[in-house]
Amino acid sequence: MNRNILITLLLLSLATGLKAAAPETNGGAALDWSAFQAIAQKNIFDPTRVGGRSRTSSVRKAAVVRTFTFRGTIDDTALFTGEGTPRKGYVKPGDLINGFKVMKITLHSVKLTGPDGNILVLKTDDTMRREEDGPWTKSDQAAPPPVASSDTKTDGSATSSGAAPAGGLNDVLEKLRQRHKQE
Repeated sequence: MNRNILITLLLLSLATGLKAAAPETNGGAALDWSAFQAIAQKNIFDPTRVGGRSRTSSVRKAAVVRTFTFRGTIDDTALFTGEGTPRKGYVKPGDLINGFKVMKITLHSVKLTGPDGNILVLKTDDTMRREEDGPWTKSDQAAPPPVASSDTKTDGSATSSGAAPAGGLNDVLEKLRQRHKQE
């Protein structure tokens, strides 16, 4: 029996020695967010995912461009469209438009004096252009088409306020001629 006890003790000591030498697989240090960050960034099933790279460059805003266009004359009255023009669109000599004083109106042109004293002659459909708060310059681009009045219905007929129909510039000029004759 001594022999059996001795073998049992030997086996027990070997078993505990092997258990102590085996690495522990289920324990370990607690994981923090950085261990899971790659999974969160590459999750293709995330409906709010917008892309893999962050954008460091700033997006530039488009420059604000203001324009006004000389459309034509009726006797001693000039018709302008665009920003800074009078509500009815026509001016007479001595009036101001965007800081320019109307000096002379002829059949196909208008003579303006700028805020700095420079004299400028605009011919029919010439456009003045200004970016941001820079100086006004004569534009080389074609004049934009006249915008229909907010008083115009979607079918092109004018409301009772006397706005010109969206038929084109000739209709506007014709209305102005009729108004001028009535005055």
